[in-house]
Amino acid sequence: EEELKRKAEEEEKLKLEMEAKLKAEEEEKNRQAELELIAEQKRLEEEAERMRIEEAAQIQREEEQRRLEEEKRLEEERRIEEEAERIREEERLENERLERERAEMEKIEQEKLAAEQERQRKIKEREEKERERELSQLWFI
Repeated sequence: EEELKRKAEEEEKLKLEMEAKLKAEEEEKNRQAELELIAEQKRLEEEAERMRIEEAAQIQREEEQRRLEEEKRLEEERRIEEEAERIREEERLENERLERERAEMEKIEQEKLAAEQERQRKIKEREEKERERELSQLWFI
């Protein structure tokens, strides 16, 4: 009977030890699983942060690209406006030159006309004097 009691106690002790060992193993598994979850969560957080940084960098690059394109567009508009202004100035100067030439030609034409009128007046005057002289000679005859 004592032997059975002792065996029962030993079995109970072994059973308790086994349960304690299983419980310890389960707790170790749970602790490992928890550590793995924490490590995975940390990895995911780091990945999310890396993605946020990449996205911010991409947005910054796109904004810089847009800024450069806008700068280029404005520079092209400015260049076109300067070219148009240069052409307008050249046209204005050319128009002034043509107007001066026209005025000069008109002046020359007026001078030619005046000279021709003066020549015609002198011819008439000479012819008039010649007629008067002829008439005065006829009077004497």
